[in-house]
Amino acid sequence: MWAMAEFLDSNILLMDVCVSGVGMYWDELSSLPTAGEAAHFQNALRVWIDRPNVCNKMISCSKTEDIAMTTIDGEAGNGLMTSDLKEFVQSLPQITPRCSKCGALTSCVNFVHSSEKSYFVRKLVPRRPDCYLSNYELVLSSRNSFLFVPLQTETFYPDHVYDIYVVIYGDCDVDHVKDNSNDERKQSENSNFLSAYSLVLDKQIVDSNKTDNASQGAMKRACYVTSQWVSQKLLPTLSKWCDEESAKLGEKKPTFPPSLSLIDKEKYTLLYNSLKFKYGREISKIWPEVTDPQKYVYEDVAIAAYLLVLWEQEREESGKEEKQSFIDLGCGNGLLVHLLTSEGHPGKGVDIRRRKIWSIYGSETDLEEATVTPDNLTLVSGYDWLLGNHSDELTPWIPVMAMRSNYDTRYWVLPCCFFDFYGKYERTQSTVGQYEDYLMFVASVGKKCGFDIQEDVMRIPSTKRVCMVGMGRSYREREHSAWMDRVNEFTTGRRDDEFAARPREERVRNCTKIDRGIQHTVVMTISNHLLKTSRAGEACRTWNRGGELKLSDAVELLSDSLRSNLKNECGGLQTLLRNYNQVFEISAGSVQLRDWSVEERAPRKRKRLNSMKCLRTKPCWFEVNHPDGCPRSAQSCTFLHHNETK
Repeated sequence: MWAMAEFLDSNILLMDVCVSGVGMYWDELSSLPTAGEAAHFQNALRVWIDRPNVCNKMISCSKTEDIAMTTIDGEAGNGLMTSDLKEFVQSLPQITPRCSKCGALTSCVNFVHSSEKSYFVRKLVPRRPDCYLSNYELVLSSRNSFLFVPLQTETFYPDHVYDIYVVIYGDCDVDHVKDNSNDERKQSENSNFLSAYSLVLDKQIVDSNKTDNASQGAMKRACYVTSQWVSQKLLPTLSKWCDEESAKLGEKKPTFPPSLSLIDKEKYTLLYNSLKFKYGREISKIWPEVTDPQKYVYEDVAIAAYLLVLWEQEREESGKEEKQSFIDLGCGNGLLVHLLTSEGHPGKGVDIRRRKIWSIYGSETDLEEATVTPDNLTLVSGYDWLLGNHSDELTPWIPVMAMRSNYDTRYWVLPCCFFDFYGKYERTQSTVGQYEDYLMFVASVGKKCGFDIQEDVMRIPSTKRVCMVGMGRSYREREHSAWMDRVNEFTTGRRDDEFAARPREERVRNCTKIDRGIQHTVVMTISNHLLKTSRAGEACRTWNRGGELKLSDAVELLSDSLRSNLKNECGGLQTLLRNYNQVFEISAGSVQLRDWSVEERAPRKRKRLNSMKCLRTKPCWFEVNHPDGCPRSAQSCTFLHHNETK
């Protein structure tokens, strides 16, 4: 059991000050009106207590220590509310909050005699353990107040404001305000509000403590919040959450769990920072791929940290010491495989296409260039875990392959692109978003394969962060054969084509590979239509800019054969028109000709022939194709005019 006594001993000065009552008073930091009720206030504070990282980026997570939720009297639970701590709480000054809307005084807040008062200790874990220390807080809660008392000695402030703070919810009936016909604040409706107060100590006491601590030298700052932050950030955020809770009455609650709900968040934070310094920085410097290393490197570092903590917990629960083996299906750049292998887990990565960075990892990282098919059970047999990190068309097959591989095989998958067993996934539920619908499908596949599915939310720089873990089974090992028959029947029933792996060579689909003649036809079709229309107020212009056209209407101008050529390109017509940036301007779903008569565009950097002249090689489209020619002279246009050619 966690010992509170060590923290009480370390705060002996604070206890002495509070018990004596010398030089203490509450300073109001701020007060805000809210539409929420007391229940909404409780929900908002639970978010701040359980998930402080959502509004304070200095904090990684919060852990409630092993102390029972006990009444302040110590009569229930384990009785850890010591007499010293109880005396300290009793000595705190009372607060009489004032309504922020009408100015009326409400009833006093007493931190010890309030009914249904409970307490616990939470540990705040910093996001950067190399820069900050963890901090413990004693939290006392009631229906309308939450008191936060830090249990660290080095947290006195130079501005003499101790970081003991309280957040209060109040509901004030303004009819109780003294009758005053000129008082504009007097209203008939009730006014709810949130207030924050900070405990202020006498300057002499704080300076004495600073002198006592001077011999300790430079220390890392504890992971606490300042009174200024409570006023400017925390209270407005809590007010917003209260209002949102009030507005969401009757709405469907979110289905996703809090982030990192399946693992120890503190262990994850420490391990993530360790892996980031150990591998992330160096790999980012030598990253040879075209992708952004700041995203992809640190995303895989976060995933590796998650799996390592998850697997450590699994070994502790099973009593096994041997590290789990794995195979990453569709491993891509292979960084996840490299990290897990470097941390002692035997494993392998397989992808249909080799990446440049593979050669950098060294022979210790086992990466294979091969096509993965669902029927290739020889490839996945013998591994404890099957991994699918953005595994695309293999995503729904990974639970099936894990089930077919062995009764003890587990899997982890991070769904991204929407694939069914034999092609693109067609959504089945219109009441939820496409992403949530697809997650429900992948989870249902795991359940049909007999896995106890657990969902979690990763902390990665991606919009698709929900992962699924298949560990336990819902059937016994002797029933494995019968379950395999059911799964085979299930996958066959969804079959409308053969399984198709992605091509070895990725085809460029940004419209640049379309035949030049087809591109020219599309550009001329759209531009000629724009020139035939006009816009209000521009009839007197000497240079015809033409009108404006919605992209949906522009598609209708193209023949079936032209639309067919654009169908398989990413972005279709819009991408092609954006490639012709000199000609078209696209905004808010509409296209128009770019007006070079008024637009001042910074010239692009070009190779210098000499100090007097730059080489222009791209022809000016407007000079050749526009009825009025180019609105700029050959000298001022950033593109090549015919009279500049040899």
